[in-house]
Amino acid sequence: MEPAPRTEPLDHADIAPVGPPPTEARSGGLLGLPGRLALLTVCAVLVSVAGIAAYADHRLQVSAHDRAVADTTSAARAAASGFSESDFADDAAVTRTLRDRLAQLREADPDIASIALYAKAPGATRIADRSASPASSAGRFSSLARRAITSGEETSTVVGGDRVRVAWPVTFSDGQPGAVLAIERSAGSTFTDARQGRLRLLLGSLVGGSLLGIVILVLLRRELFRPLEELRRAMTQIRGGARGVRIGWSRGDELGAVADDFDAMVAQLEATQDELSRYVNKDPLTGLLTREAFTDRFSGELTRARREGYPISLLAIDVDDLAGLNRTHDQAAGDQVLAALGEVIGGCTRPTDACGRTGGDSFHVALVGADASQAAVVISRIRAEVAQRVGIGPERTRVTCGFGVAEYPTHAVDQIALERMAEAACGHAQRGGRDRALAFGPAGGYVDALSLAPSDAGADDGPTGERELASTVHALARALDGIDPVLGGGAHSNRVARYAVALGRELDMSDGQLRELRSAATLHDIGKVAVPPSILRMPAAELDERQRGALRYHAWVARTMIAGAGLASVADIVFHMPENWDGTGYPEKAREDAIPLASRILRAAELLDDLTSGDAGRQAHTPFDAATALRGMAGAELDPDIATRLVRLVREDGLLGPETTTAPAAEEAPAADAA
Repeated sequence: MEPAPRTEPLDHADIAPVGPPPTEARSGGLLGLPGRLALLTVCAVLVSVAGIAAYADHRLQVSAHDRAVADTTSAARAAASGFSESDFADDAAVTRTLRDRLAQLREADPDIASIALYAKAPGATRIADRSASPASSAGRFSSLARRAITSGEETSTVVGGDRVRVAWPVTFSDGQPGAVLAIERSAGSTFTDARQGRLRLLLGSLVGGSLLGIVILVLLRRELFRPLEELRRAMTQIRGGARGVRIGWSRGDELGAVADDFDAMVAQLEATQDELSRYVNKDPLTGLLTREAFTDRFSGELTRARREGYPISLLAIDVDDLAGLNRTHDQAAGDQVLAALGEVIGGCTRPTDACGRTGGDSFHVALVGADASQAAVVISRIRAEVAQRVGIGPERTRVTCGFGVAEYPTHAVDQIALERMAEAACGHAQRGGRDRALAFGPAGGYVDALSLAPSDAGADDGPTGERELASTVHALARALDGIDPVLGGGAHSNRVARYAVALGRELDMSDGQLRELRSAATLHDIGKVAVPPSILRMPAAELDERQRGALRYHAWVARTMIAGAGLASVADIVFHMPENWDGTGYPEKAREDAIPLASRILRAAELLDDLTSGDAGRQAHTPFDAATALRGMAGAELDPDIATRLVRLVREDGLLGPETTTAPAAEEAPAADAA
């Protein structure tokens, strides 16, 4: 055999952007963008509030001053209106009149402090004055009175911070000012009220500014900071090699446009990765996996098979006398044979199987979940297709192949040993003649592999039958393992299947029921592909009614997908799995025995894994704590009998211990073949 050209398998990390690891935080300053925006927002609010408060304080002061002057002016006008020209004929009369006026004014306004009367003469001679108390003095009204006499209009001033003086002209019959009445009034209460108003304004400004800042920060967090953090998490997941990550926002603003562009960019990146994978991980001539890519894939399938306890059959396929065909015809004819054989092998196997070109004319096929008898069925299909579709030249020279079969774990448990055994069986088959297939027999030596096929193996349901549909659905369920932890898949489904099968054995379920139970556990999260990942990541307590409805929709999606693949009984189990024993679950709020037994078992198995796995950010419980929590769910979420049995399996039988038990082959048959 000529070795196939070696090509390194594609690793997503090979095309990841250069930079610090996803967990590293870039240090661009003391504060990140949210901190800087929050600081700027607080500063802007403080400056705005300070400006508004300063302007309002100024207006309060002006208003208090104007009110004090107006009150004093009103008192002066009222006092001056009662004088006549005859009142100034006698100084005693003037003094008496002023005393009476002051008494009247103070009775009406206790804040009047003093009153004085000035004659219209050079220098504004004071005629008389009266004060409210001996300690009070009329003060110096002279300059104020002179201005009033000169201008013929009232004048005012504020002295001592809280006293207002007003000079009001006293007019006689000719309409000309003949004297000036000056009043000093205490405006302390007015200015005190103003100061209290300023204090209330300052406190109100602080409270209002704080509330405004909080509202702005909350809006910034909801509309900017949180979306940016979600975008960053998505980018971190992508840099870590995750696939299928999408933002999926439905907002019409600039951030929504950025999210749409981001999703389009990620989709284009994944398409580019797939295209590179097609060229790097796949053999360019046959379209199958390269030797290195097949080795990695086979290793992963063996690891999963050890954990879940199902068989894998390895086929080694070699073209009979390819060198002779090349000599008789040419190298191009040999390449055509290899390309056609690769197409036949890919068409006769399932999406869950691994097929690779491992040498010049050598192929390996790992049939996942299939034993030697099922491998014999696949060999029969490949032989029939090769006889019908593969030939050389116009005369259609017949091409045949040799086949070798090795089964895990019956023949070997090591990857290298399995490959050597399958290749040895294939080589022995070719040395014994053309178009032969050999497998290791139960008593040693080789047996005809085709003799292991069941008697009804010839009945094939065609490329679009239920077997292929079921295989496709199982392949999709396995694909969930590499998308997002909240979508389930892979490890989560495997653990749920293990716990469920253990419970099923405890309840004496038949082999067929156990197969259906394992298949339902593998597929139970498949409907979540229709639920936005953002809803799946949210804690249940934070979901609103619309989001709960979107989450519960996965039960209908799962039933449609699984039933469409021909697994109606499995679809019914998965559909009723979210139901609770007390009738508070969904989708039909069934209760107690109206819920299928297998659905009740799966419900308990999934709750156990949710408690102990710690996946998707959950807090992992110890086995003892998990058993205690399950006991508390009996009669509510869980069937009391199933909860009791599961608690015993956890505490007494070590259900959560190392996965070393291998289930019988009858119980581990792939659901696709069981269908």
